[in-house]
Amino acid sequence: MRSRLSIFSSRVFGSALIWTALAVIAIEIYSSRALPGKYFSHEVDEIVYGLDHYRFTAKDSVLMGDSVGRQIMNGIVETGENSFVPLASNAAIEMPGQFFLLRRYLKSHPAPTRLILIMGNPVEGNLAHAYAENYVKRVFLHWREIADIAWTKRSASFTLVTIGYKLFPTLRYRIQLQKTVPFLETANPYFGSLNIADENSGVKNKNYGMLAVLSEWRKKHTRGPTIAEHYFLRFAELLEEKQIRWIYLPLPQPESKPPEPHRERQIERVQALRSQYPHLQTRGVFCVEPDDYFLDGVHLTDKAVPIIAEKYIRELEAASFGFNAP
Repeated sequence: MRSRLSIFSSRVFGSALIWTALAVIAIEIYSSRALPGKYFSHEVDEIVYGLDHYRFTAKDSVLMGDSVGRQIMNGIVETGENSFVPLASNAAIEMPGQFFLLRRYLKSHPAPTRLILIMGNPVEGNLAHAYAENYVKRVFLHWREIADIAWTKRSASFTLVTIGYKLFPTLRYRIQLQKTVPFLETANPYFGSLNIADENSGVKNKNYGMLAVLSEWRKKHTRGPTIAEHYFLRFAELLEEKQIRWIYLPLPQPESKPPEPHRERQIERVQALRSQYPHLQTRGVFCVEPDDYFLDGVHLTDKAVPIIAEKYIRELEAASFGFNAP
């Protein structure tokens, strides 16, 4: 027969567990409401928060793209043109992120007449880079998005980590919270701009033990289009469904840099899809510029941005995508 002390101890211990669990739940619920609007690690955070919590001013055109597309977008704004919704962000989100941003926008805004997509890698990429941690796993946390990526990527580690960030906002914002502690050294959450030209040449995604082994085995035994191409097709289908005219424009190229085969393949692939998606228009590389216009062979210098922006404005006008077109 159990002693009174044993019974008392078990009850206290059980109560402590219950109260601890309730405290954790309360903290996470409060954090889910208080932290997202307070801490932004990068421009993708800001755009997603804006789409979820307030309406952008609806306009006839939407401009999307990667970090170079964002530079060009900002250059267009500096010319005085602002008759479009600015949704260009970063290459790290790849096409899945572009698709999720578009879907979020269309959920709470009327469909625009035109959409412009300016990015370097529309149909290549598998979210196989370390930047996915801060730009995808911690950002696109609607349950529908988590399930979407889980089904497409089929990576247990990727999915479980994303769910962890969904359920525990304090984990998602741990770096920002740590920065509030004096003298505590923390990691830098701002990864900045990224050119995902070659997934295999840069940093890799984090490994999570046996889950990473299973993920590698799956990738070796899986055939088919890249995740980027899969979402590019869904992006195109959504625009066709909404009857939105859209155009894909590639990035500027340095004049001394030979054409990159993987970029040429992507442009050719997108052009080949025009017969399948009547609302799609494309352009080949039309903007070849001096090397000193580029910081790293991809991103533009400050002096080059307004010059390049003017060229994109003229190209859009020639394609009947001018911002003031009827």
